[in-house]
Amino acid sequence: DASFEIVRWLFVGAPASAVALNGDGRYLLVGSEHDLRILDRWGNNPFRYFAPPAPGRKLEEDLPFCAVAITPDMSHALAGLRSGEIFRLQPTWDGEVISGWPEAIRHESNDLFSLSLAPDASLIAIGHLGPALTVMDWDGQTQWRRHAADHTPTDGKTWAVAFNSDGTVLYIGSSGTERSLLAALDPNSGRPKAGKRLWQRVTRLAALPAPLAVAAVLHDAGVAVAEI
Repeated sequence: DASFEIVRWLFVGAPASAVALNGDGRYLLVGSEHDLRILDRWGNNPFRYFAPPAPGRKLEEDLPFCAVAITPDMSHALAGLRSGEIFRLQPTWDGEVISGWPEAIRHESNDLFSLSLAPDASLIAIGHLGPALTVMDWDGQTQWRRHAADHTPTDGKTWAVAFNSDGTVLYIGSSGTERSLLAALDPNSGRPKAGKRLWQRVTRLAALPAPLAVAAVLHDAGVAVAEI
């Protein structure tokens, strides 16, 4: 039987809300209630960024990061605040530290649940809290979206999103309806490729290597693994 042991605890000084690994697993992008960090596997902290305060708030009352994503080669990263502001970052090594300054590219007012970044950073997927999905490019320009404001709401809400390993499929899963949806979309058009209704709510997604497709974390019943 395989063993499974915790070999190291990495402390970030605040509750961690979102974590993403780079391709070889050497670095973690961590969004916490206080800041955004990049850590290596030994716990060294070459990069740290404090969220800017919201209007009327003091610096020590910064809003938390709730969603993060990073490309396998660690050349591009995303982070989202719970308030809905989305930042992009291109980490650059400067000696033993990472330089670069997160740049705000979009604001989805209090309507951000999840983020996913295509491996080549060409597309960004946004899973909304409301009945909406958005795909935009690296500069924040909308490529397509389904949104109530456009009279095209999704059949479901609180969407988890995840690109597959080559960016040719976007997986989506909802958790805000009586029967949730787990589906695969064409990321360039939003056209469905496959899908299935579930009785359990989908809370998070992780793309898997072929021939498997995606793992969905379910609110009530563990994990569902799907293949196309």
